[in-house]
Amino acid sequence: MSKQVYFFLSISDQNEVAKHIDRLGDVFALKQPTKRSNVNCSSVEGASTWSEKNSQPVFFRCQDIDLLVIRPSGMPGDCYVEIQDSPAIQFQLCIQQNDEILRGRFYCQLRYVEADGYIVEKSDEFKKWTNKVYTLVKNFCVKNADGYYVGPEAQQLVAKGWKLVDFWH
Repeated sequence: MSKQVYFFLSISDQNEVAKHIDRLGDVFALKQPTKRSNVNCSSVEGASTWSEKNSQPVFFRCQDIDLLVIRPSGMPGDCYVEIQDSPAIQFQLCIQQNDEILRGRFYCQLRYVEADGYIVEKSDEFKKWTNKVYTLVKNFCVKNADGYYVGPEAQQLVAKGWKLVDFWH
């Protein structure tokens, strides 16, 4: 079972959400793809570092770092965090371009079915933590008629004629 929240955030909105997430404490961001040697709490960064264009970081708690499942990405030396198996939240950035904001999201798996049919449930602590992160973005934004959360500056840009584009599938 997955959990996700869709939103439209300007670059400024994304930076503000990151500051709120950093205030939770013990939240780390790992840009993907990465090198396997980067997957340790001394080399990862706080959430406020994730606003780089075309980056899709994952957020996790340092106490969960040993539970992250790391897979090769197909590029020599690069790897990524497997969201299904890991106690982590994937962030797909909103992108601003040509008077448009492309939709972003937070995404995680709360439970999943392994190949042998066994259901794996993630910890209650992880579920509580994801609720805190998701609530932060929902409280920062206004829910529009389409069910998407829109940040304050994104709302101002829409009032000036910008379009919100549901780009990701």
